[in-house]
Amino acid sequence: MAGFTLEEGLSTLFTLTVNLVSTRSDIELEAQLLQPGALTVTVSGKEQRTIPGLIASLTQGESGFRRTYYQAVIRPDVWVLSLKQDSRIFHFLSVPDIVNQVLDEHRIPYQSHIQQTYPPREYVTQKRESDLDFILRLMAEVGISFWFEDNELVYGDSHLSMTEGIPLTFNPHIQSPTQGDIAHRLTLGAFMQSRESVLKDREHRRPDHPLQFKQSDPALGGEATQYSVFESYGRYQDDQTGPQLSAVRLEAMQAGTQQGAAETNSIRLMPGTIFTLQGHPVQARNDRWQVITVSHRGEQPAALEEESNGSGTTFTNSLTFAPGNIDWRPSYRYKPLADGDEVATIVGPKGEELYVNELGWVRVHFHWNRYDPADEKASCWVPVSNQWAGTVLAR
Repeated sequence: MAGFTLEEGLSTLFTLTVNLVSTRSDIELEAQLLQPGALTVTVSGKEQRTIPGLIASLTQGESGFRRTYYQAVIRPDVWVLSLKQDSRIFHFLSVPDIVNQVLDEHRIPYQSHIQQTYPPREYVTQKRESDLDFILRLMAEVGISFWFEDNELVYGDSHLSMTEGIPLTFNPHIQSPTQGDIAHRLTLGAFMQSRESVLKDREHRRPDHPLQFKQSDPALGGEATQYSVFESYGRYQDDQTGPQLSAVRLEAMQAGTQQGAAETNSIRLMPGTIFTLQGHPVQARNDRWQVITVSHRGEQPAALEEESNGSGTTFTNSLTFAPGNIDWRPSYRYKPLADGDEVATIVGPKGEELYVNELGWVRVHFHWNRYDPADEKASCWVPVSNQWAGTVLAR
């Protein structure tokens, strides 16, 4: 291994790029795809971290007299969900239940650290989305973030689930002999964001009920603000879910209100960890901070032997961080838009000519639904437009 880069972030699939040298020039590239790959980083012979995953690509470079250069890109196991696109409907499951089901279908190892309660939804539609985009959209919608620990995907809705206790010493003199994990450059900034989230929806059984919920930046002290984000389809049908989703949307918008950046020598700093800064001349900086993104870079010229430039092994990274006591939320992801009217078949129990609910709505089965039988459990209740259907109920 001659060098590597590792890009990772909260609610982001990492990308590990490894530059390799081999005495073989006949390695079969396609045979290596989706094979396990891992990078282990050691310091003074002691293992600091191992990054496992799957080989997503392998590229052969130049071949010299004695060696051939290769570059491997390694992605986490869950990356394979991006290779499958589907359309289907999930019935009476909560968002964590759906995420778990999809991960189980692909045999992805995971840990769930959910603190809040998520009610089951009558139906959730995946429409022309990859399995990966689908679960990322659902998690972002309710404020669930994820990261990786060893070979497992870990997801949660609170910073209390993260790994704490990593000390990081500030030392601007990078040539000094200080031992341990060091930050030698550090900045901290404040960034203006939207100050209020307003969600509104409509429940057909209570058309006059407003179902509008507002969550404002506590710093406003109850005062009005023009920097408000209004969403007319809040994707909830009750007074309990609305406030929770409104709060999540505000937290996602304000995730970057206070953010810092640093350069360090610690491979142990990764998304899902909270470090404690010490030794900074500004006392307020000596606090707990959670890692948001990290870009790692390592070089090992000795692997090139006589082609080496003679320099030693080096490692550094640059990271962004946020206060350690906030619940960081991923950015909201909008669901795919329909092309227009959908074609479906009205369905019901076998032998029953007319199947409607108390409002005269019908059940339909979409032609693209490959998983559900065309019966009374398909899809959901759909209102009927009498101007189109005539003066009688749909049959």
